[in-house]
Amino acid sequence: MKTTIVSSLVASAAAFAPASQTQSTSALMATTPAPFANEIGDDFVIDQTGRCICGAVEFHAKGKLAFSELCHCRACAWAASVTPVHVIGVEISELDYKTGKDKVVVVNGLGKMIHGRCSQCMTQVFQKPQGENYVALFPPTFRIGGDDSLEQKLPDYYLPRMHTNYENRARDATDSLPKFKTFPPDNEVNADGSLKNAE
Repeated sequence: MKTTIVSSLVASAAAFAPASQTQSTSALMATTPAPFANEIGDDFVIDQTGRCICGAVEFHAKGKLAFSELCHCRACAWAASVTPVHVIGVEISELDYKTGKDKVVVVNGLGKMIHGRCSQCMTQVFQKPQGENYVALFPPTFRIGGDDSLEQKLPDYYLPRMHTNYENRARDATDSLPKFKTFPPDNEVNADGSLKNAE
């Protein structure tokens, strides 16, 4: 039953991704930096392993943490079926695969976004805008307390620092994190979406 469900998911994903839109991981080389790289600062680094649901893909990210945010954009929301999505950014060169690199299929998403998923269980391993040299990872895939542990609380340095693309929010956020209509440092907004310090 489980195999049938997974096979159906893979087939469904292929149906929504024409051959011209499916890429290999070798197509991920990029040219431009993250739009707000080093927002956290040079003192914050990531040294983290993670995996997909079925375990076919295991990755290791090690290097500077470019951003950690709650993103409300439609590309994130549609791909994850939830909003906002907590994404953590690292440079492409800082992401390595322990196993299963050949199991990662890269599919076009909304706009310029591409998504790397395990071809066996369809877990989303990463996403990135085409032409950028960073990838966004997802903390739920991190090995925090062990695969079977109930303790999955993120360390403080992985917690989100802000909301981005807040104009696409499904609901107002009442937390104290900075909120940006699109991306920082400009267009910071209040919880209701109105521009902060507007004259």
